[in-house]
Amino acid sequence: MVSIAKTIGENGQVAGIDISEAMLGIARKKLFKHNNVILKKWDLENIPYSDNYFDAVVSVNVMHYFHNLMDVLKEFYRILKPGGRMVLLGFCTDFLFFQAMEKMWRILVPSHVRAYSLDELSQKLKEAGFKIVENKRFKASWFWGSMAVKVKKDSQQGYRNFQSIHKGGANV
Repeated sequence: MVSIAKTIGENGQVAGIDISEAMLGIARKKLFKHNNVILKKWDLENIPYSDNYFDAVVSVNVMHYFHNLMDVLKEFYRILKPGGRMVLLGFCTDFLFFQAMEKMWRILVPSHVRAYSLDELSQKLKEAGFKIVENKRFKASWFWGSMAVKVKKDSQQGYRNFQSIHKGGANV
């Protein structure tokens, strides 16, 4: 987030959202010099920003925490401006080592719900209305693999579909 805050500069604004106060505390320590960053403790399934608010969304290693990933992806779609872009980075079950880790995490990490393969996540993003710009798997080390997916919001069609099923508050 530090590099994003520097790139955006003082004329832009960066919003960091997390449900964990501990993670927000770490972010505050790293970002204390940046006046263009707002950090909030919110649930990503009901983000209190208006429709079409953000130019971009970056999400790193959080997809495996959600019981209803589609609600989060549709909320990301809602807050992105038409033409807005999003990058998702995360653990990937396409790698053998992480398939074993996935089973352990379900037992040892209570907040872990499940991880996804690149194809599974890409399909969910399409269902939420996004256009896939690029998706790839990569090895972070000899045993650890991850994925990156870049998407774009092209039109309001996916959002209209989302409005009819959204359970959240005053955002719609």
